[in-house]
Amino acid sequence: MFLEIIQKLIHILGNQFDRVIYFFQNSFSKPEYIIYIIIGSIFILMIFIYSILYWLDQRKIEPIDKEHKKSSTDD
Repeated sequence: MFLEIIQKLIHILGNQFDRVIYFFQNSFSKPEYIIYIIIGSIFILMIFIYSILYWLDQRKIEPIDKEHKKSSTDD
């Protein structure tokens, strides 16, 4: 049963993939669709780069100032 579900999913995804390929083959014949595809690709690339930079910024670990902590606990 599990294999049947996987086979159905692969069949559905394969049909969707064929539709995507068909759309791209037809869209390159119209110049306005090429512009939309380029703008969308740039937008997705910008989001991807921003998310990587945000992730790298979140990974920074601030150094702990031990002397400042000691002086604040002594008070």
